[in-house]
Amino acid sequence: MAKKAFDTDRLYGNFMSVKGRDEQEEPARKSNAKRRVCFAVPADVYADVQKIAQVRLASMSEIVSRLLTEYVAGNQDALTTYDSLAAARHEKV
Repeated sequence: MAKKAFDTDRLYGNFMSVKGRDEQEEPARKSNAKRRVCFAVPADVYADVQKIAQVRLASMSEIVSRLLTEYVAGNQDALTTYDSLAAARHEKV
């Protein structure tokens, strides 16, 4: 039995071109400044996330940004505590 050829058109065919996507994202780039950071991630986790990103047609940056945004939203109480501790520290100075 012959192997079926992998059909990239079927996988990627419905998505807009890079140029079109960049033009649509331009206003978001201007309003959301991003900062480059470096994280240490276990190699096996990184490899699995790359595979997931490829299947979902997303970048690693998009996945990490979404996860961190969700984490921050779920930990607002910790941010409130931090702000009150920082304010108390400034009052003592």
